[in-house]
Amino acid sequence: MPSTPLTKNCDVYFAVHENGINDIVNRATRFLPSFFNYTDALSPNSSSACVQITPDPSVTSRGDPLLSRILPPASVYAPIVVPFQQSPLQLTPLSIHLPNPIGYVLQLAKMQVDFNPSNAIALPSTTIHPLPSQNLALHAKVAAGLSCPGSSDKIECFSLDVYSEFALKGASNQFLGMKMNALEIVGLKPDGLSDIIECYTEYMANQVFSWLSLQVNNLVSSPLPIAALGGVVKEVQVSPATVPNQSNPAVEGDQMKLFMNVASLQLNNVVGQSGTSQPGPSLKPPVSKAQRGRTGTGPSDLTLAIASGTFGKLFNDVLSGGTIFEVPAPVPPVPPGQPFATQPWGQYGSSPIYVQYKVGASLAGGNVSLQDPAPGQPNGAIKVDNLKILWNELKFQVNIDLPQITVGAIHTSAVTIDVPGIGTVTLVPAIDFPGITLFGGGDIQIPIDLSPLNLVSEASMSAEPVVYYGTGNPNVQNCPNRWQFYVVPEVPIFVWPVFSFNLTNAITTGINQFFNNIFGQYPGPVVDAIKAALEAVLTGVFSVLSTIFSDLASVVESIVDMIVNDVPGVKSGLDQLLLDFFTSQAPIFEIPDPLVGPSPTSKNWGPNPLATVSLGGGGTIGPGTIILPIPLPFIGVTVNSNEMVLEGDIGP
Repeated sequence: MPSTPLTKNCDVYFAVHENGINDIVNRATRFLPSFFNYTDALSPNSSSACVQITPDPSVTSRGDPLLSRILPPASVYAPIVVPFQQSPLQLTPLSIHLPNPIGYVLQLAKMQVDFNPSNAIALPSTTIHPLPSQNLALHAKVAAGLSCPGSSDKIECFSLDVYSEFALKGASNQFLGMKMNALEIVGLKPDGLSDIIECYTEYMANQVFSWLSLQVNNLVSSPLPIAALGGVVKEVQVSPATVPNQSNPAVEGDQMKLFMNVASLQLNNVVGQSGTSQPGPSLKPPVSKAQRGRTGTGPSDLTLAIASGTFGKLFNDVLSGGTIFEVPAPVPPVPPGQPFATQPWGQYGSSPIYVQYKVGASLAGGNVSLQDPAPGQPNGAIKVDNLKILWNELKFQVNIDLPQITVGAIHTSAVTIDVPGIGTVTLVPAIDFPGITLFGGGDIQIPIDLSPLNLVSEASMSAEPVVYYGTGNPNVQNCPNRWQFYVVPEVPIFVWPVFSFNLTNAITTGINQFFNNIFGQYPGPVVDAIKAALEAVLTGVFSVLSTIFSDLASVVESIVDMIVNDVPGVKSGLDQLLLDFFTSQAPIFEIPDPLVGPSPTSKNWGPNPLATVSLGGGGTIGPGTIILPIPLPFIGVTVNSNEMVLEGDIGP
């Protein structure tokens, strides 16, 4: 655990290492070469370049251009006319025509950033040494070439090294405020020409950086969508944090650091509807998943830390939605998307006593805190107390198949006495019972619907955060390789049942009502005969039911115990269901590898806005889409009592 928490003065901390940025830039030059190389050639190809272009094979296989063709506006080729109208000499106007087209090549052959302290770029002696605190340096190698009119079509090439120094100071309510403080063009002579070009370049660049800073601030300050459990989408809005004695953003330790506070968190959309199956992640399940260690060394390229209190709020919201389990799938399985209410009933047990049931429960949050690493949980732990379990669907039907019994005929004479002054009084009426056959299977059916009671159970769990690498199936749509963030609970997870009392009352009432309806139509001796015959048969079939008349409470207790402790998914199976839910069914979030766009289902970053731009008419700038896969060789997570920390690397 770090001596000073990364989130000491903020809710969220994010840092990016210069190595990660440089890896992305280098990768972009291979996957998007037409964004770094420009020409006016009618058929741009690598032979038009001053510096060799080495694209990724996927670029050439798609047929994307290696150079973007940009034609100067038509006004550039208009003749320059000098009329000499004020001259005393009668000179004819001078008309100068530029060659059409002007052959040129412009390439950004290399670009590299260096965060303070300066150790990645060898700055020229003419720049400020050392690099000022909280600043960054940029090195770009620019190659250019022009054709000489009238002599040949050959492009004459030259290259320049451009070094610049930036500050990223942000206002109190902004994330970024980019400003170029110095620019040095190495190799351009004479000094006067170099100085004036540098001056104008810095002047124009700062206008561009001011615009870029505004776009970044608008983007980051907008609500950010975050996918969570059960298809729930949250929107998190952040704002810059005030960090005492610290720049924000900070440029130090070869990193750029942002300190943010969570301004708001709200539900944006829920996939599915109440009572439906847990929809799970939008990506198809991976073929396999396993933990993958880090192969890189040194600081991570990306670091994200979330303060304990902020993580508790976010994770508590994650726990607050989605059906976590329901009736085990019957055979054949219920078609995907079929509402839970229409699914067949599950069944436990067999004749003479069995239970049919429909059970569905969802989570409703709890008290979340972070724990330091400990034996058995090296990544730390997420402790959840008072985890609420809402019983959305809680329906049972207790079935008792009574064996068929036959009660023979009963004929008795009435018992009478003579009472003086009253006459004959019948003490016991005569019975003329011809005999009857009763029961015979499926007799007692006790429907129990506890859903309207909105019953709530509670659980506590300690879960370790774990990141798995899921291997996708390239032959299945929307099934890429991806990093998956899970929380793995320790079992047992303690659950307090809340419906035993209600079951006991409902079953007792149901059995009593059944026999009252049967016995109410017969006189006492016939009822006694039915009970005696039934108990004699039950003793050999299912002995516990032989006490159904003498000890009804024990019979009901046995049935309740079977439901609460034995029926899968009600109590005894809840630990495993919660464990399966967190460890296999529903990752907290997923990141495809390689990362190829803002949407995990997309293979590109979307339309290229430059592709439709045409300068001077004609020509195409770049490919129609931006395809830049960014590999993520490692993502790991740890938590401590102060914060959760995610670290990741970017591949070259």
